[in-house]
Amino acid sequence: MDVFTSDEELLTSFRQGDEKAFSMVYHQHAGVLIDYAASRLESFDEAKDMIHDLFIQLWEARENLQLKHSFKAFLFFCLKRRILNYYRQHNSRSVYAERLKVLASSFSPGADTYVEAKEVKELLDNTLENMSGRVREIYLMSREEYLSNKEIALKLNLSEQTVKNQLYTATLILKEKFRAAGLLSLALLCSMLA
Repeated sequence: MDVFTSDEELLTSFRQGDEKAFSMVYHQHAGVLIDYAASRLESFDEAKDMIHDLFIQLWEARENLQLKHSFKAFLFFCLKRRILNYYRQHNSRSVYAERLKVLASSFSPGADTYVEAKEVKELLDNTLENMSGRVREIYLMSREEYLSNKEIALKLNLSEQTVKNQLYTATLILKEKFRAAGLLSLALLCSMLA
């Protein structure tokens, strides 16, 4: 099948290992993804490497891929996570937090991404509201204040293992909620690709 009439046909062929489908996804999206990454990173070469790695890992995980919206929305979501991880690895926490604000304010690749991000945000907020106080507190300190497990443990007078256990519990709760909402594949694949 050389012509795909929908993202669903393309996804099905892609999942089955069709290299033409992979090539089509790559050629449709790599350019804009590289440009976007290059505008956020220190060099164009780093941006190209990041996108190539993203597509390699996407190909390796293709059998588990399930999209609720478009490939473009999914790829931008994964790219944003990769850029954030790059900042985490290459910058101090204060620089990372500042770049995160800039990235968050400038990330707008399209309506599909906005709708999907809004769904994920609403589900995340609702799930966090229903978590026990300590689990929620530790999760927010880790993900929103960007504190390490050690920093959280010191701040709350807990062992690092307790912090890890609470984060694990929060992750399990979130995965279950994402699975129930049909968004788990997005969350899992993006965390694998990050």
